[in-house]
Amino acid sequence: MSNVAGAQSANPTAPVVTALQSRPENVPALNVRSLAFARLGQFGPALSDAGRSVVLAPRSPFGYLNRAEANEGLGDLRAMSLDLRRAAAL
Repeated sequence: MSNVAGAQSANPTAPVVTALQSRPENVPALNVRSLAFARLGQFGPALSDAGRSVVLAPRSPFGYLNRAEANEGLGDLRAMSLDLRRAAAL
C-alpha cells in the first residue's frame, strides 16, 4: 500500500480536506465534511460548514439538512425545524 493510500485509510476525510484546501467554495465537500463532523459529535464545525454551504448554494436542500442536524446536536430545535422546512420547500 502506498503512503497516500495508507494516509487516506487512516483519515477517510483526507480527500474532502484536500478538496476544500484547493477550492474552499466546494459545496459538495462542505456538505460531506459537515455530515462527518456531525456524526463524530462535533456539531460546532458541522454547523459552520453547513452554514457556508447554505450561503454558497441557497437553492440546494443539502446544506439546510446538514445544518438542521448540527442544530439538533447543539440543542437548537427551533433552528433545526426552520432548516428542515426550508429544505422541504426546495
